[in-house]
Amino acid sequence: MKYTMTKSIHKSKVYLFGLALATSLGFVQYSLANDNNITINSSELPKLAFETAVVDVKQRLAQIQPNMRLSYVKQKDDNDGSIKIYKFTPQGISDGSWTAVHTEFTDNNTETKTWDNDALLSLDAFDLVNAKLKSETENSWIFELPSYVELNIDEEETDQPLDKGEVSKVIQAELEVTKKDPHFISYRIYGLMPFSPMFSVKISKLNIYNVLNEAWKNGPLITTSQTEKVEGSIGFLVSIDEDITVINSDFKLVEVD
Repeated sequence: MKYTMTKSIHKSKVYLFGLALATSLGFVQYSLANDNNITINSSELPKLAFETAVVDVKQRLAQIQPNMRLSYVKQKDDNDGSIKIYKFTPQGISDGSWTAVHTEFTDNNTETKTWDNDALLSLDAFDLVNAKLKSETENSWIFELPSYVELNIDEEETDQPLDKGEVSKVIQAELEVTKKDPHFISYRIYGLMPFSPMFSVKISKLNIYNVLNEAWKNGPLITTSQTEKVEGSIGFLVSIDEDITVINSDFKLVEVD
């Protein structure tokens, strides 16, 4: 995501000690009920499905060895005639680089990209303990919950970023879990109200919607497509009106030092 200049959203970590036991128990209860045709109180089903989906994410992530990371290709379309395609190559445990993938349709250049390596679903940025059922579709439940994100403007971290408490007051998340074989299939991050992530920057609208799929059969869950809408202003003269579509593909595990 960018604010007329490059911008990225970083996931800050929140540790889920209090949820670990609950999710494990929920997973067992939901699985046993399904396997043995046991009826569970309908009011408990959404909660158990959510807990089962959390365990599912953790089990998928556990398949990734400590020295392995995901490489993939990200395509960004700003819906204004500019398409950029870059490949992320991990370098070490947390670092990596984006290199241009040139095609006749891209608008790539040699500038250094600071896009987030954010395709992998890890749940670190979500306050899962405070998830609440918001709505229901024919095949899924949608939960709302606080989210902790750190905003970067102009390829630099904010001088005075909002702390977790402040972020959770202005930014909310939704996680969608399937009713059958519970797992997460999408998530959304959006602004509850206008806010200022840093001095002179005001965000009036923030909406990021991610579609989730397996990186490969039984592999970790990743964002395959994303739509980003941001409106606001920088100072009094520069307006922000971004409408971006992202497609991630070609996921592979690579060994790092």
